Amino acid sequence: MKNKNSPIFGDDGFRSQFGKGLMSKRNLIFFASSLSNYVYKKKLQKYPIIIARDTRESGIYIETLLTNIFTSSGLNVVLAKVLPTPALSKLIELEKYSCGVMITASHNPASDNGIKLFSQSGYKMPLKEEKIIEEGIRKQPKLYKKYFPGKLSIKDDSNFIYHKNLLKNQNIFKIDYSIAIDCSNGATSHIVNKLFGNNNNYKIIHNRP
Repeated sequence: MKNKNSPIFGDDGFRSQFGKGLMSKRNLIFFASSLSNYVYKKKLQKYPIIIARDTRESGIYIETLLTNIFTSSGLNVVLAKVLPTPALSKLIELEKYSCGVMITASHNPASDNGIKLFSQSGYKMPLKEEKIIEEGIRKQPKLYKKYFPGKLSIKDDSNFIYHKNLLKNQNIFKIDYSIAIDCSNGATSHIVNKLFGNNNNYKIIHNRP
């Protein structure tokens, strides 16, 4: 974990090499416990927490760890599985969730991972709210298990909802010239064909995460 005087959340969540520093198991447990306390403090517990991740292999481990802590504390969790970060924002905007957790380190190396938080509105968690969660992490909160654990559900139609929303403006995806689309083996790999499928003059590379 960082020096006690150093901020945990940066401009866009926090990230580091998986298994070390901010992305150590210890710090992730403190984060999930603090976020659970935050949801109860804000009286949002009737809404589930939605979690999505990018294609990094470590995302599965982090997703499982966070889910176990949230449900143990009595909160319901919805897993959107592999999803582009903007898609998580759109899902929260369209449906009712207490908050959203995106497991991703964006452009960082594959050995890294990170956490981005979204508020109930679908926008990034405001800095003042992140500060509350950050203060909770620093206190190294204990996990208070509820007698009745929260429920876990899988949202299999996450990508479908996202690309359906994007296709409402189909002109964006009509192209009159040849293009190459490098997906960098990221989360958009799963939907790019559906977005550009009406064109014959495009080539997709690195779309097999």
